[in-house]
Amino acid sequence: MLGDDDDFGDVPLGPSTDEDEGPLVALPDEDPFTAAEDPGEKPKAKELKKRKAEAPAITEDTNADGAKRKKKSNAAWQEQQELFAKITQLPAQQQAQWLRDSWRSATKASELETEAISEQCVTAISEGEALEERLQSVAADYRDELQGKRLPCGSPAALIICAAAMSCVHLMKKLPNLNQACRIAKLFAKHMKLPEQQKHLESHVVGVGCGTPNRLLKLADADALHLDRLKLLVLDVQLDAKQRTTLSMPETAGDFWTFVSKHVAPLLQSQSIKIVLVDQSKVK
Repeated sequence: MLGDDDDFGDVPLGPSTDEDEGPLVALPDEDPFTAAEDPGEKPKAKELKKRKAEAPAITEDTNADGAKRKKKSNAAWQEQQELFAKITQLPAQQQAQWLRDSWRSATKASELETEAISEQCVTAISEGEALEERLQSVAADYRDELQGKRLPCGSPAALIICAAAMSCVHLMKKLPNLNQACRIAKLFAKHMKLPEQQKHLESHVVGVGCGTPNRLLKLADADALHLDRLKLLVLDVQLDAKQRTTLSMPETAGDFWTFVSKHVAPLLQSQSIKIVLVDQSKVK
């Protein structure tokens, strides 16, 4: 049973200020980092406060450095793309330097090792004429070998290297006379399995072979592809949809330079082989 109103006595209606209830807590909108420093404050809290005070300046510096690095990276990428687009039009000396730089970039090869690619090893060809005519002109001293004459089985006089199987097929179509004289060996993965290609090389004379870096490396490692008669190495540097060449794609660059360092470098050092860069999108 409820008592009378008087039963409540003199109960205060406002908020209590009794000291027994403990000290007041900080309001939620108070910034603990801007409060007066407590002499007894722990070192960890002091460090946190210091970090917050320094954070804006650090963030601004980091953003500025990041923007500079991004701008520099974009400029370098743009310069690289411009070089890719015109590399086949440059003199042999600049093409040789580009090849050496690509070799070091892809494999961390030493400068001494990459010196195997000298200016004398590179032949620049014009893009206006038919590719087949230009290659036969470069190989005037061994034109018969390109047609498969006086060659043992599995020892091509020329190798054409492309980034992908379809690129090989398209480039082979630009060489109808060579293909008719001695069928160009398809040394890529789409048409024949590796054991089939090994048997083909063991039993057939090959004047010209056309393949991808990985498959050529495997065939040479298996001692099915012999390079002792090799005179001409043609590298397709056409840009793909992502603006990359055979030497800038991670999936092909490593295999190409491993193939070169293991099997082609001795020929380069003796200057018994010529390298020709072509962009099949710019040749007939």
